[in-house]
Amino acid sequence: MIGNFLNESSNFSSGDENKRWFPPRPYTGILWADLLWLIVIFTLHNYIFPTIFMDSIPFDFITPWLVIIFVVSSPLHATFFWFFASALLETSSLAPKGMYFCAYWIVLSVLLLTRKTLSWKLVAPWLVTFFFSAFWINFFETTLVFVTQDAKQLDFEYFFCQFLEVFITCALGMILARSWMSKFQGERVKGESL
Repeated sequence: MIGNFLNESSNFSSGDENKRWFPPRPYTGILWADLLWLIVIFTLHNYIFPTIFMDSIPFDFITPWLVIIFVVSSPLHATFFWFFASALLETSSLAPKGMYFCAYWIVLSVLLLTRKTLSWKLVAPWLVTFFFSAFWINFFETTLVFVTQDAKQLDFEYFFCQFLEVFITCALGMILARSWMSKFQGERVKGESL
């Protein structure tokens, strides 16, 4: 049972077997290219955009990038990228140890368990998935601020920035997911029986 789950094939058309590593996209099928693009996205997320916009516009590039990897790649590949991205976020933030590992593990687990039941060629599953994933990560961060810092920081401006971040994450995720919507052949993994 577990062996079949780990060896499941990807759910997109066979014409994508000879993928190129450029242009950047969340899942190229080439491990070194996927790692390279994740590091570039992490650098944009953590260092470049916060410096340019002075933290006035909240961007989250990691969550939509990981959600797409969790949906379209094999469970082993998705788990590897969950660990790598969470480790990058853990080592570059002042959050309590394990916060990003835990938050993204829940997103990964839910997506691995439910991704075969949704039709990924439609807009609604992608949008709902991006929304709830971004909301979940922001919920973890808000809970962290409430528990470890002064709760008076949780004012209207804070929640407005959190809402804006969820909205931007959903918009960015839908832009990235457009190319994947046409690649899915159906609701289920090809060759799988009920």
